[in-house]
Amino acid sequence: MMVFVWAWLLREWVQGFPWLALNFHMAHNLNMHPSTLQLVQNSGNLPMVAKPLYGILSDALYIGGAHRIPYVSIGVLLQALSWGSLALIPIASEARPALMACVLLSNLGASIAEVAKDALVAEYGQKNKVPGLQSYAYMASAVGGFLEIY
Repeated sequence: MMVFVWAWLLREWVQGFPWLALNFHMAHNLNMHPSTLQLVQNSGNLPMVAKPLYGILSDALYIGGAHRIPYVSIGVLLQALSWGSLALIPIASEARPALMACVLLSNLGASIAEVAKDALVAEYGQKNKVPGLQSYAYMASAVGGFLEIY
């Protein structure tokens, strides 16, 4: 179980670095006004609102006979496409509409993967009779978020 907690902690810590880099890029390289910066960041959170729908979808629609792992893979693919576009295509990181589209795509992937990941943790805890596994996962997530700051 400790390996699981450490893996979760590492994921949370690593996931914050692209956001930190994007914030510095928008503020210093693109000279975005703080209100515009907030608009880009907050509009990027719109896919998180639909997380209950992703949960219903992942419960009801099996892909290739599985109902969790394919959704994690889809989420990772969406995030890789968006962050890869920002890193490798110069115009994507400079044009505001393209930047916002990449941020939305990234958060869509993150929210899909997060819902499937949470369901995997819950199912694993119930199946293997590990009480409180979700609590450990959330604690690791909080510590990873805290470590992003430092």
